[in-house]
Amino acid sequence: LGFQLFDRTTRSLRSHRRGRRSWWRSARCWIGSTTRSRPRRADRLLSGRIRLGFVPGAALELTAPIMAAFRAAHPDVEVEMREFPASDPSAGLASGVTDVAFIRLPQGTQRIETEVLFTDPVVAMVAEDHPLASRTTVPVRDLVCHPITLSDTTDEVYRAFWGLYDARETPGTFVPVSSVTEETSLVSPARRSA
Repeated sequence: LGFQLFDRTTRSLRSHRRGRRSWWRSARCWIGSTTRSRPRRADRLLSGRIRLGFVPGAALELTAPIMAAFRAAHPDVEVEMREFPASDPSAGLASGVTDVAFIRLPQGTQRIETEVLFTDPVVAMVAEDHPLASRTTVPVRDLVCHPITLSDTTDEVYRAFWGLYDARETPGTFVPVSSVTEETSLVSPARRSA
């Protein structure tokens, strides 16, 4: 889009001044933003049905307003929403199961187009008693010596980014996870004391 839509932190989300003026444009852009096959997508739109995939955390609290705007603009189009596990960061686009998707970048699915709706700050989730827990910011070089959760996806672009491969001099220790819930449970006090 060429400008910021939202001011977002881990605790709040506010429309950016320019984002408020362009909200409708951003709400519409998801419909044409990602697809493997334009002719197939056109058929789905004509048939009144579109398959929307998403991965947890991809659009978060923006999902409802985007969907409301789309439904208001296209009341005759049925939207089938489907959540995908961490092992499929393309949310069904790579396999052709979905027509469009809310995804987290980067990822390496070929032949899709993307539109960035917003950029999240990268956050490290650690237990209260973790050596990094008291810090408000943590350089990547301080994270790479600790085990990091990582999905079991075969998407190497996604794995390289979230596994901090570029910051490593030696291979890291990764804990495989298939969902955000699993990641959260790994740092919860109940899990750590068991």
